[in-house]
Amino acid sequence: MKKWIILFCSTIISTLTFSQTLKEFREKGHTAFKSGNIDEAIQIYKKGVETFPKDATLYNNLGWMYYLKEDYKNAIIHLQKANNLEPNDAQTLKNIAEAYYVSNNSDSALVYASQALKINEKDGYGCFLKGKILMEQQKYELAITEFDKAATLNPDGAGIYEKRGYSKLMLEQYEEALKDFNILIKLEPEYHIAYNNRGYCTMMLKEYAKALPDFDKAIALRSDYSTAYNNKAYANFKMGKKEEACKDWQKASAMGNQDANNFVESYCKSMEMTIEGHRLSQGEKIIVSSSKTPVFKVSGIKAYSKIKLSVVLSKGVNLIVFKSNTTSTKSTYTTTDNKGKADINLSSLLDKKGNYQLHIEYTDSEGNTKEMDCIMKWK
Repeated sequence: MKKWIILFCSTIISTLTFSQTLKEFREKGHTAFKSGNIDEAIQIYKKGVETFPKDATLYNNLGWMYYLKEDYKNAIIHLQKANNLEPNDAQTLKNIAEAYYVSNNSDSALVYASQALKINEKDGYGCFLKGKILMEQQKYELAITEFDKAATLNPDGAGIYEKRGYSKLMLEQYEEALKDFNILIKLEPEYHIAYNNRGYCTMMLKEYAKALPDFDKAIALRSDYSTAYNNKAYANFKMGKKEEACKDWQKASAMGNQDANNFVESYCKSMEMTIEGHRLSQGEKIIVSSSKTPVFKVSGIKAYSKIKLSVVLSKGVNLIVFKSNTTSTKSTYTTTDNKGKADINLSSLLDKKGNYQLHIEYTDSEGNTKEMDCIMKWK
Protein backbone atom coordinates (compact mmCIF):
# COMPACT_ATOMS: atom_id res chain seq x y z
CA MET A 1 0.00 0.00 0.00
CA LYS A 2 2.82 2.39 0.90
CA LYS A 3 4.50 1.63 -2.42
CA TRP A 4 1.47 2.78 -4.43
CA ILE A 5 1.22 5.99 -2.40
CA ILE A 6 4.87 6.83 -3.12
CA LEU A 7 4.43 6.22 -6.85
CA PHE A 8 1.31 8.41 -6.92
CA CYS A 9 3.13 11.25 -5.18
CA SER A 10 6.03 10.90 -7.57
CA THR A 11 3.63 11.35 -10.51
CA ILE A 12 2.21 14.53 -8.97
CA ILE A 13 5.70 16.01 -8.48
CA SER A 14 6.69 15.15 -12.05
CA THR A 15 3.55 16.79 -13.44
CA LEU A 16 4.08 19.95 -11.42
CA THR A 17 7.67 20.22 -12.66
CA PHE A 18 6.49 19.71 -16.23
CA SER A 19 3.90 22.49 -15.95
CA GLN A 20 6.30 24.94 -14.37
CA THR A 21 8.85 24.37 -17.15
CA LEU A 22 6.28 24.97 -19.89
CA LYS A 23 5.20 28.17 -18.20
CA GLU A 24 8.82 29.23 -17.96
CA PHE A 25 9.37 28.83 -21.70
CA ARG A 26 6.29 30.90 -22.44
CA GLU A 27 7.22 33.65 -19.99
CA LYS A 28 10.88 33.88 -21.03
CA GLY A 29 9.95 33.99 -24.70
CA HIS A 30 7.37 36.70 -24.04
CA THR A 31 9.85 38.73 -21.99
CA ALA A 32 12.42 38.59 -24.81
CA PHE A 33 9.74 39.62 -27.32
CA LYS A 34 8.59 42.57 -25.21
CA SER A 35 12.23 43.70 -24.90
CA GLY A 36 12.57 43.67 -28.68
CA ASN A 37 14.91 40.66 -28.70
CA ILE A 38 13.14 38.70 -31.43
CA ASP A 39 16.11 36.43 -32.17
CA GLU A 40 16.39 35.50 -28.50
CA ALA A 41 12.65 34.83 -28.35
CA ILE A 42 12.93 32.52 -31.36
CA GLN A 43 15.67 30.49 -29.67
CA ILE A 44 13.63 30.19 -26.48
CA TYR A 45 10.50 29.09 -28.32
CA LYS A 46 12.48 26.65 -30.47
CA LYS A 47 13.79 24.95 -27.35
CA GLY A 48 10.27 25.06 -26.00
CA VAL A 49 8.70 23.17 -28.91
CA GLU A 50 11.50 20.63 -28.78
CA THR A 51 10.69 20.00 -25.13
CA PHE A 52 6.91 20.31 -25.50
CA PRO A 53 6.12 19.33 -29.11
CA LYS A 54 2.37 19.23 -28.48
CA ASP A 55 1.99 22.74 -27.08
CA ALA A 56 0.11 24.87 -29.63
CA THR A 57 0.87 28.14 -27.85
CA LEU A 58 4.63 27.72 -28.19
CA TYR A 59 4.29 26.94 -31.92
CA ASN A 60 2.00 29.91 -32.40
CA ASN A 61 4.40 32.23 -30.60
CA LEU A 62 7.39 30.88 -32.53
CA GLY A 63 5.54 31.33 -35.80
CA TRP A 64 4.70 34.90 -34.92
CA MET A 65 8.33 35.69 -34.08
CA TYR A 66 9.30 34.48 -37.56
CA TYR A 67 6.54 36.70 -38.93
CA LEU A 68 8.08 39.70 -37.19
CA LYS A 69 11.44 38.76 -38.71
CA GLU A 70 9.70 38.72 -42.13
CA ASP A 71 10.58 35.04 -42.50
CA TYR A 72 7.08 34.22 -43.68
CA LYS A 73 7.88 30.72 -44.87
CA ASN A 74 8.96 29.59 -41.40
CA ALA A 75 6.15 31.61 -39.85
CA ILE A 76 3.53 29.68 -41.82
CA ILE A 77 5.17 26.32 -41.08
CA HIS A 78 5.05 26.82 -37.30
CA LEU A 79 1.66 28.52 -37.26
CA GLN A 80 0.27 25.58 -39.23
CA LYS A 81 1.67 23.21 -36.59
CA ALA A 82 -0.12 25.24 -33.92
CA ASN A 83 -3.32 25.04 -35.97
CA ASN A 84 -2.98 21.26 -36.32
CA LEU A 85 -2.74 20.96 -32.55
CA GLU A 86 -5.63 23.36 -31.89
CA PRO A 87 -7.69 23.72 -35.08
CA ASN A 88 -10.35 25.94 -33.50
CA ASP A 89 -8.09 28.65 -32.16
CA ALA A 90 -9.21 31.86 -33.88
CA GLN A 91 -6.01 33.80 -33.06
CA THR A 92 -3.81 31.18 -34.72
CA LEU A 93 -6.06 31.21 -37.80
CA LYS A 94 -5.79 35.00 -38.01
CA ASN A 95 -2.02 34.79 -37.63
CA ILE A 96 -1.84 32.34 -40.52
CA ALA A 97 -4.04 34.61 -42.60
CA GLU A 98 -1.73 37.56 -41.87
CA ALA A 99 1.34 35.55 -42.88
CA TYR A 100 -0.25 34.50 -46.17
CA TYR A 101 -1.44 38.06 -46.77
CA VAL A 102 2.02 39.58 -46.52
CA SER A 103 3.35 36.70 -48.65
CA ASN A 104 1.05 37.86 -51.49
CA ASN A 105 -1.07 34.72 -51.22
CA SER A 106 -4.44 36.40 -50.72
CA ASP A 107 -6.44 33.30 -51.64
CA SER A 108 -5.00 31.27 -48.76
CA ALA A 109 -5.19 34.28 -46.48
CA LEU A 110 -8.90 34.63 -47.19
CA VAL A 111 -9.54 30.97 -46.36
CA TYR A 112 -7.99 31.26 -42.90
CA ALA A 113 -9.50 34.67 -42.14
CA SER A 114 -12.94 33.29 -43.02
CA GLN A 115 -12.38 30.25 -40.78
CA ALA A 116 -11.45 32.54 -37.88
CA LEU A 117 -14.68 34.52 -38.31
CA LYS A 118 -16.74 31.32 -38.27
CA ILE A 119 -15.40 30.72 -34.78
CA ASN A 120 -16.05 34.32 -33.69
CA GLU A 121 -18.08 36.39 -36.12
CA LYS A 122 -18.03 39.40 -33.79
CA ASP A 123 -14.26 39.73 -33.86
CA GLY A 124 -13.63 43.30 -35.03
CA TYR A 125 -10.06 42.65 -36.08
CA GLY A 126 -11.11 39.48 -37.88
CA CYS A 127 -13.59 41.50 -39.97
CA PHE A 128 -10.91 44.10 -40.68
CA LEU A 129 -8.42 41.40 -41.69
CA LYS A 130 -10.88 39.79 -44.09
CA GLY A 131 -11.73 43.22 -45.48
CA LYS A 132 -8.14 44.15 -46.27
CA ILE A 133 -7.59 40.78 -47.96
CA LEU A 134 -10.66 41.37 -50.14
CA MET A 135 -9.37 44.86 -50.88
CA GLU A 136 -6.07 43.36 -52.00
CA GLN A 137 -8.09 41.21 -54.41
CA GLN A 138 -9.78 44.42 -55.67
CA LYS A 139 -13.15 43.18 -54.41
CA TYR A 140 -13.87 46.60 -52.99
CA GLU A 141 -17.61 46.29 -52.38
CA LEU A 142 -17.16 43.04 -50.42
CA ALA A 143 -14.27 44.64 -48.54
CA ILE A 144 -16.44 47.60 -47.55
CA THR A 145 -19.02 45.20 -46.11
CA GLU A 146 -16.38 43.71 -43.82
CA PHE A 147 -15.03 47.14 -42.88
CA ASP A 148 -18.57 48.23 -41.96
CA LYS A 149 -18.77 45.30 -39.52
CA ALA A 150 -15.33 46.11 -38.14
CA ALA A 151 -16.24 49.78 -37.62
CA THR A 152 -19.37 48.78 -35.70
CA LEU A 153 -17.39 46.43 -33.46
CA ASN A 154 -14.36 48.70 -33.09
CA PRO A 155 -15.32 52.32 -33.85
CA ASP A 156 -11.91 53.65 -32.81
CA GLY A 157 -9.90 51.49 -35.22
CA ALA A 158 -8.09 54.01 -37.42
CA GLY A 159 -6.97 51.40 -39.93
CA ILE A 160 -10.59 50.52 -40.66
CA TYR A 161 -11.37 54.02 -41.93
CA GLU A 162 -8.17 54.17 -43.96
CA LYS A 163 -8.92 50.91 -45.78
CA ARG A 164 -12.64 51.57 -46.16
CA GLY A 165 -11.95 55.07 -47.43
CA TYR A 166 -9.44 53.75 -49.94
CA SER A 167 -11.90 51.09 -51.14
CA LYS A 168 -14.52 53.79 -51.72
CA LEU A 169 -11.90 55.92 -53.47
CA MET A 170 -11.16 53.06 -55.85
CA LEU A 171 -14.88 52.79 -56.57
CA GLU A 172 -14.86 56.56 -57.27
CA GLN A 173 -17.17 57.17 -54.34
CA TYR A 174 -15.21 60.26 -53.44
CA GLU A 175 -17.75 61.99 -51.19
CA GLU A 176 -18.22 58.83 -49.12
CA ALA A 177 -14.46 58.26 -48.99
CA LEU A 178 -14.00 61.80 -47.65
CA LYS A 179 -16.11 60.92 -44.62
CA ASP A 180 -13.78 58.06 -43.73
CA PHE A 181 -10.64 60.11 -44.22
CA ASN A 182 -12.10 62.86 -42.00
CA ILE A 183 -12.61 60.32 -39.22
CA LEU A 184 -9.13 58.90 -39.81
CA ILE A 185 -7.57 62.36 -39.44
CA LYS A 186 -9.40 62.89 -36.15
CA LEU A 187 -8.04 59.58 -34.88
CA GLU A 188 -4.55 59.99 -36.39
CA PRO A 189 -3.90 63.74 -36.87
CA GLU A 190 -0.22 63.20 -37.73
CA TYR A 191 -0.77 60.56 -40.41
CA HIS A 192 0.47 61.93 -43.74
CA ILE A 193 -1.34 59.43 -45.98
CA ALA A 194 -4.70 60.41 -44.49
CA TYR A 195 -4.24 64.03 -45.64
CA ASN A 196 -3.03 62.99 -49.07
CA ASN A 197 -5.99 60.68 -49.62
CA ARG A 198 -8.46 63.30 -48.45
CA GLY A 199 -6.84 65.82 -50.77
CA TYR A 200 -7.02 63.35 -53.64
CA CYS A 201 -10.77 62.84 -53.16
CA THR A 202 -11.30 66.60 -53.02
CA MET A 203 -9.24 67.00 -56.18
CA MET A 204 -11.24 64.32 -57.99
CA LEU A 205 -14.37 66.31 -57.10
CA LYS A 206 -12.67 69.14 -59.05
CA GLU A 207 -12.17 71.31 -55.97
CA TYR A 208 -8.51 71.81 -56.79
CA ALA A 209 -7.77 74.83 -54.58
CA LYS A 210 -9.45 73.17 -51.61
CA ALA A 211 -7.28 70.06 -52.08
CA LEU A 212 -3.96 71.92 -51.88
CA PRO A 213 -3.81 72.42 -48.08
CA ASP A 214 -4.15 68.68 -47.54
CA PHE A 215 -1.27 67.96 -49.92
CA ASP A 216 0.81 70.62 -48.18
CA LYS A 217 0.04 69.06 -44.80
CA ALA A 218 1.02 65.60 -46.06
CA ILE A 219 4.33 67.01 -47.33
CA ALA A 220 4.93 68.86 -44.05
CA LEU A 221 4.48 65.60 -42.16
CA ARG A 222 6.60 63.60 -44.60
CA SER A 223 8.96 65.65 -46.76
CA ASP A 224 9.91 62.70 -48.99
CA TYR A 225 6.29 61.70 -49.75
CA SER A 226 6.40 61.81 -53.55
CA THR A 227 2.72 60.93 -54.01
CA ALA A 228 1.64 64.15 -52.30
CA TYR A 229 3.99 66.21 -54.48
CA ASN A 230 2.59 64.50 -57.57
CA ASN A 231 -1.02 65.13 -56.55
CA LYS A 232 -0.33 68.73 -55.58
CA ALA A 233 1.27 69.29 -58.97
CA TYR A 234 -1.74 67.85 -60.76
CA ALA A 235 -4.12 70.12 -58.82
CA ASN A 236 -2.05 73.18 -59.74
CA PHE A 237 -1.86 72.04 -63.35
CA LYS A 238 -5.65 71.75 -63.53
CA MET A 239 -5.85 75.33 -62.24
CA GLY A 240 -3.55 76.49 -65.03
CA LYS A 241 -0.49 76.91 -62.80
CA LYS A 242 1.89 74.95 -64.98
CA GLU A 243 5.11 76.41 -63.62
CA GLU A 244 4.21 75.51 -60.03
CA ALA A 245 3.00 72.10 -61.15
CA CYS A 246 6.25 71.34 -62.94
CA LYS A 247 8.33 72.22 -59.88
CA ASP A 248 6.47 69.66 -57.78
CA TRP A 249 6.43 67.05 -60.54
CA GLN A 250 10.19 67.42 -60.87
CA LYS A 251 10.60 66.96 -57.10
CA ALA A 252 8.43 63.85 -57.15
CA SER A 253 10.23 62.52 -60.21
CA ALA A 254 13.59 62.96 -58.45
CA MET A 255 12.19 60.79 -55.65
CA GLY A 256 11.47 58.01 -58.15
CA ASN A 257 7.76 58.61 -58.73
CA GLN A 258 7.09 57.25 -62.20
CA ASP A 259 3.74 59.03 -62.64
CA ALA A 260 5.42 62.34 -61.92
CA ASN A 261 8.22 61.48 -64.33
CA ASN A 262 5.65 60.87 -67.07
CA PHE A 263 4.08 64.27 -66.39
CA VAL A 264 7.50 65.93 -66.55
CA GLU A 265 8.12 64.33 -69.94
CA SER A 266 4.70 65.38 -71.20
CA TYR A 267 4.37 68.91 -69.89
CA CYS A 268 7.54 70.23 -68.33
CA LYS A 269 10.34 69.78 -70.84
CA SER A 270 11.13 72.59 -73.23
CA MET A 271 13.05 72.28 -76.45
CA GLU A 272 15.73 74.50 -77.84
CA MET A 273 15.96 74.56 -81.61
CA THR A 274 18.63 76.12 -83.75
CA ILE A 275 18.60 76.40 -87.53
CA GLU A 276 21.93 77.32 -89.04
CA GLY A 277 23.07 79.01 -85.86
CA HIS A 278 19.85 80.90 -85.13
CA ARG A 279 18.02 79.87 -81.95
CA LEU A 280 14.27 79.58 -82.32
CA SER A 281 11.74 79.93 -79.54
CA GLN A 282 8.35 78.27 -79.67
CA GLY A 283 6.14 79.83 -82.34
CA GLU A 284 8.96 81.79 -84.00
CA LYS A 285 9.31 81.69 -87.77
CA ILE A 286 12.49 81.98 -89.73
CA ILE A 287 12.81 82.41 -93.50
CA VAL A 288 15.86 80.53 -94.67
CA SER A 289 16.63 82.40 -97.88
CA SER A 290 13.94 83.79 -100.15
CA SER A 291 10.16 83.78 -100.29
CA LYS A 292 10.29 80.71 -102.52
CA THR A 293 12.07 78.62 -99.89
CA PRO A 294 10.72 77.00 -96.74
CA VAL A 295 9.59 78.87 -93.69
CA PHE A 296 10.15 76.86 -90.52
CA LYS A 297 8.11 77.26 -87.36
CA VAL A 298 8.37 75.52 -83.99
CA SER A 299 4.91 74.47 -82.77
CA GLY A 300 2.95 71.84 -80.88
CA ILE A 301 5.87 70.89 -78.66
CA LYS A 302 4.23 69.30 -75.60
CA ALA A 303 5.39 65.72 -75.39
CA TYR A 304 7.99 63.56 -77.00
CA SER A 305 5.35 61.66 -78.94
CA LYS A 306 3.88 64.91 -80.27
CA ILE A 307 6.99 66.77 -81.40
CA LYS A 308 6.53 68.26 -84.80
CA LEU A 309 8.01 70.95 -86.95
CA SER A 310 5.47 73.02 -88.84
CA VAL A 311 6.74 73.99 -92.26
CA VAL A 312 5.37 76.36 -94.87
CA LEU A 313 6.52 75.44 -98.39
CA SER A 314 5.96 76.82 -101.79
CA LYS A 315 3.63 74.70 -103.90
CA GLY A 316 5.33 71.62 -105.28
CA VAL A 317 8.38 71.88 -103.04
CA ASN A 318 9.85 68.62 -101.70
CA LEU A 319 11.32 68.43 -98.21
CA ILE A 320 13.41 65.55 -96.87
CA VAL A 321 14.25 65.25 -93.18
CA PHE A 322 16.53 62.62 -91.66
CA LYS A 323 18.89 62.12 -88.75
CA SER A 324 22.42 63.34 -89.31
CA ASN A 325 24.99 60.74 -90.34
CA THR A 326 22.36 58.28 -91.47
CA THR A 327 19.87 57.94 -94.27
CA SER A 328 18.15 54.88 -92.81
CA THR A 329 15.17 56.90 -91.61
CA LYS A 330 13.94 59.46 -94.09
CA SER A 331 10.70 61.38 -94.19
CA THR A 332 9.72 63.11 -97.40
CA TYR A 333 7.05 65.81 -97.54
CA THR A 334 5.59 67.33 -100.69
CA THR A 335 3.11 70.20 -100.53
CA THR A 336 0.21 70.09 -102.92
CA ASP A 337 -2.14 72.80 -101.69
CA ASN A 338 -1.79 76.52 -102.20
CA LYS A 339 -1.11 77.14 -98.52
CA GLY A 340 1.89 74.84 -98.72
CA LYS A 341 1.65 73.60 -95.13
CA ALA A 342 3.16 70.38 -93.84
CA ASP A 343 3.59 69.04 -90.30
CA ILE A 344 6.73 66.99 -89.87
CA ASN A 345 6.55 64.43 -87.09
CA LEU A 346 10.04 64.28 -85.64
CA SER A 347 9.33 61.62 -83.00
CA SER A 348 11.14 58.90 -84.88
CA LEU A 349 14.19 61.11 -85.32
CA LEU A 350 14.64 62.50 -81.83
CA ASP A 351 15.85 61.00 -78.58
CA LYS A 352 14.38 62.87 -75.63
CA LYS A 353 17.46 62.08 -73.54
CA GLY A 354 20.01 63.49 -75.96
CA ASN A 355 20.70 66.07 -78.63
CA TYR A 356 20.34 65.32 -82.31
CA GLN A 357 21.38 67.22 -85.34
CA LEU A 358 18.88 66.82 -88.12
CA HIS A 359 19.85 67.29 -91.72
CA ILE A 360 17.22 68.89 -93.88
CA GLU A 361 17.25 68.81 -97.65
CA TYR A 362 14.66 70.58 -99.74
CA THR A 363 13.99 71.34 -103.33
CA ASP A 364 12.66 74.80 -104.02
CA SER A 365 10.10 75.71 -106.67
CA GLU A 366 12.84 76.36 -109.22
CA GLY A 367 14.20 72.84 -108.82
CA ASN A 368 17.27 73.78 -106.81
CA THR A 369 18.31 71.32 -104.07
CA LYS A 370 19.29 73.01 -100.85
CA GLU A 371 20.43 71.74 -97.44
CA MET A 372 20.50 72.95 -93.87
CA ASP A 373 21.26 71.62 -90.40
CA CYS A 374 18.80 71.79 -87.55
CA ILE A 375 19.93 71.14 -83.97
CA MET A 376 17.22 70.13 -81.51
CA LYS A 377 18.11 69.97 -77.84
CA TRP A 378 16.04 69.09 -74.79
CA LYS A 379 16.54 71.27 -71.74
